[in-house]
Amino acid sequence: MIQPSSHYIESGSTKIHYLEWGSATKTVVLVHGSGLCASVWDRTAKYLSSNYRVIALDLRGHGDSEKTPGHYTWPEIVSDFPEFIKALDLEEIYLVGHSRGGGVASLGGSLISQKLTGLVLIEPTLSLGRIIPKKQPNTLTLADITRKRRTEFEDLESIFSSYSKAETFKNWDPEILWSYIIGGTFQKPNGMYTLKCSPETEAVFYEENTPTYMFEDLSNIKCPTLLITSENQQRFPENSIPLQSIKNSASSFEHSVVTGVGHFIPQEKPEEFNELVSNFFNNI
Repeated sequence: MIQPSSHYIESGSTKIHYLEWGSATKTVVLVHGSGLCASVWDRTAKYLSSNYRVIALDLRGHGDSEKTPGHYTWPEIVSDFPEFIKALDLEEIYLVGHSRGGGVASLGGSLISQKLTGLVLIEPTLSLGRIIPKKQPNTLTLADITRKRRTEFEDLESIFSSYSKAETFKNWDPEILWSYIIGGTFQKPNGMYTLKCSPETEAVFYEENTPTYMFEDLSNIKCPTLLITSENQQRFPENSIPLQSIKNSASSFEHSVVTGVGHFIPQEKPEEFNELVSNFFNNI
């Protein structure tokens, strides 16, 4: 089975790390969600690598990409993407983004829309075009919960044991969970293991709302687009303002619903997800 190679590239003023599988002429670019990293795509990348060159980047603040505190706004995160594509001189891109990575793929992809051959969005974080209510007294937000996360473990097995029981990860495919743990952690000088994307950085990502002016460029997306969601239509509705913009401008728009999963569709049902993506790209 092909193993990824690891690379760094200057994307504008930010050093971005990425993993690469395969060497075909067609290129798939994968963008992960908040708190995750490029290695979380290993199962999907290996599946696609027989027909595509597959590239998965670490968003700023994540994995082995540059971590500059105070520089995690949506405009900064999104602007990294076209710079990354330019630095690698990529053309005719098949683009896949999950959660926050789906937002980056949508907004960043709209800035290089002429390079997009196909777009897959998995429950993309685009703020859904509605105002997020203010925090209520004595309630914990997702950012609050994230900041309370345990930060150090004795070894990788301890992380796997803890995470495999946690609500977020308990339904993940074990192989993918291990890929995330191995790629998303490092050993500190004291011998303890900790996350490359700190809970504080992840929390800041959750607190950043998408500026609505950024939706204006979504109408630039003309390529065939596939939206993949769970059955939870309230969380990521197809009729949200930004998704409607993409739906109305794309040359074709499909919506596939994967049953029996939460938000982490690629990690919970990788075989079904990989087949959906492969079939979609093969039919473009």
